[in-house]
Amino acid sequence: MVKLQGGSAMKIHQHFSVIGFCNTYIVGNRETKEALIIDPGHADYELIRLIEEFEYTIKAVFLTHRHSGHTEGLSLLSKLYHFDTYAYVMNDLAPNPKPITPNKKIHVASFDVLPLLIGGHSSDSIVFLIEDALFSGDTLHASHVGKTYTNRLKQELITNLTALLSHLNPETLIFPGHGPPSTVQSEFLFNLSLT
Repeated sequence: MVKLQGGSAMKIHQHFSVIGFCNTYIVGNRETKEALIIDPGHADYELIRLIEEFEYTIKAVFLTHRHSGHTEGLSLLSKLYHFDTYAYVMNDLAPNPKPITPNKKIHVASFDVLPLLIGGHSSDSIVFLIEDALFSGDTLHASHVGKTYTNRLKQELITNLTALLSHLNPETLIFPGHGPPSTVQSEFLFNLSLT
């Protein structure tokens, strides 16, 4: 669990699933008890326990892309909670679909969510910036960029990520779809693709 510094009411819970080795994130507001979920790869007892323990009301689910390892939990979550689903390209099973316009903020669960289209890993790959936290899906992992199908897509991904990260606070936290968190500063220091 991560609490951001300063006066932020945001609390981030990372849930790791051994199915697909994916990260799911619950982004909760400590004051309102509203929350959103990013990339529900697998909904299991531990994820539900986190939601219930902190008495969160799930207002929305955000999908960084449509790959099944990041969306399979939608089915169970939609049976337990009522929420809107935001994605650049919608998963067929997504309940209450809401389209995303890149670079246009979405206000939900007391947060301003900024979706940014990155591409590269998949045609619908999008990242979400919430305060000083970047949820990067499969576009960026700690010390390496995401997988792509061609060298041209790899270069597109590197170019887009470099442009994005260079405009962010170096202390911005990065929460990837797989592996441990990172920071913008760490990526520029240790990610050889970005140097």
